[in-house]
Amino acid sequence: MKLISLNPKRIDDAQHNAQSHSYFHSGGGTRRSIAQRTSYYFYCFKLLPVAAVSLTFLAGYMIANVENYSMYLPYRFFPDNSRILVENSFEHLEIEKQLGTPQGTTFLLGIFTMESEQEEKRRQLIRDTYLSNDFGGRTCTLKEFKKQVTERADKPRTCEIPYVFVISGGNESRPTEHNDNEPLVIDHSFINNPVQDAVYLNIKENMENGKSVSFFKYAASLAGEYGIHYISKIDSDTLLSVNKLLDLIDFDLPPSPHNKRMYGGYSWGNLAGNSVYAAGQFYFMSLDLAHYIGFSLDAEQRKFLTDRRRPTEDLDIGSFVFSHPKPIKFIDLNPFQFWYHPVKVEEEWMNKWRLGVDNISFHAEVLPFWHMCPHWKKIGGLK
Repeated sequence: MKLISLNPKRIDDAQHNAQSHSYFHSGGGTRRSIAQRTSYYFYCFKLLPVAAVSLTFLAGYMIANVENYSMYLPYRFFPDNSRILVENSFEHLEIEKQLGTPQGTTFLLGIFTMESEQEEKRRQLIRDTYLSNDFGGRTCTLKEFKKQVTERADKPRTCEIPYVFVISGGNESRPTEHNDNEPLVIDHSFINNPVQDAVYLNIKENMENGKSVSFFKYAASLAGEYGIHYISKIDSDTLLSVNKLLDLIDFDLPPSPHNKRMYGGYSWGNLAGNSVYAAGQFYFMSLDLAHYIGFSLDAEQRKFLTDRRRPTEDLDIGSFVFSHPKPIKFIDLNPFQFWYHPVKVEEEWMNKWRLGVDNISFHAEVLPFWHMCPHWKKIGGLK
């Protein structure tokens, strides 16, 4: 016979467990559980009216403000550093090398203006500010650029950004777009007091209905002889950083023939026209596209592609460009905007210039959804 010694503590624990088992099976635990659940449901029931009032208020507020806010947060609500990597995060990447050489990419800057006292003041303001620095000869007038190419063949060409002011010099009998066999431009000898650094297109003056395509047509006609790779259009109320334009040319714009079908600027969109295009404040295209919209498309084809509601210069140019049967390489400058627009008052222009135009650093929306989506919603596009 084997004796088993029992520990007094184990005996107490066994008795406690037996009592607990008896308690629950006798119904005491069930009664306590029901009481706790009843209390919980009671408090939830008391909170229901508060929740209902809160949801009603929120729904009313959203309905009342849907037209004002269109259910979209404004773009500027988000800080720039939430959209792009901070500058020092690129330190681990290789330093990018320039694409070309000093004899590489050329970029014609067409500054759109007209004959008026106000525009004459603007032209002088432009000469005194962003055209005042030739960056070691890298910028010059179109006239000087032609000389460097034709008369100084024994010397390296230094100018990469020739500029010209673009004025319509035709009388009222001329069309607003060059579409006949008359000369593309009017010689300075036929103009009273001509602006020496300007070209006079042989069309009636206008800003929306053919002036731009006539200029690209003229510029494309120069390219074969003078070796121009890109042609741009810029408004006279746009204050440009030439230094950052040179950066764009050096690092992102290859020379011909490696720049086929390139088109760039501040991206904008038109819902009605189902199109994306570069805004008229400043945009550019490669030579082949300038030739395409100016010569390959005829007047009737351009008319067919023009905005049905009214001629709109930048929208229409975008439609012409994207009618090309091959892919377009669109360069979105929204993340790299290096100009102010519009700057119509001289005091504001000079204040921005003194602050340092090379410090311009805009990182805008990739596409203007804040502009397009509310309108889309309004016309039922989200149904």
